[in-house]
Amino acid sequence: MTKIKIKPVSKEFWLLHKDNKKIGQVIRSSAGYTVKINGKVVKEYTTIKTLKASDLFEFPKASNPAVHINQVHGFDTDKSPFNPVWNLQFKLPLFTYTMDSKSWYAAGYYILTINNIETVEFCPKLITLERNKYKGPFKEKPELMFDKLIEWG
Repeated sequence: MTKIKIKPVSKEFWLLHKDNKKIGQVIRSSAGYTVKINGKVVKEYTTIKTLKASDLFEFPKASNPAVHINQVHGFDTDKSPFNPVWNLQFKLPLFTYTMDSKSWYAAGYYILTINNIETVEFCPKLITLERNKYKGPFKEKPELMFDKLIEWG
């Protein structure tokens, strides 16, 4: 039997892959760890040790430095994101901070124009981007002297 590979996304969220296809997720809560496959809860574990002991999952080696906890699709965040996604409609790396949060944030740096004033924001709320003109995301903080050169086309 082929083991299901677990890919950590944050401290509270992992993706499940089988045959290089995403099949589900593991979500950490105060009660333990919930395994969802194809959107349905299939098993709950009280601790990470019991999850590993089930022998159904293949965990990455601990020495893997490629896992960046505070990133969403390569864009930095100020805290560990709970459920990072790439939003196709807005073409933005989005995340929330907790499982119950209704506020979505955009990872990375953005140049916002609010009341005709340009500012650089790090991880702004999605609603702020929806309501204002912006350029981004950027992986690094844009230099202030180049702000005026950016065309808003």
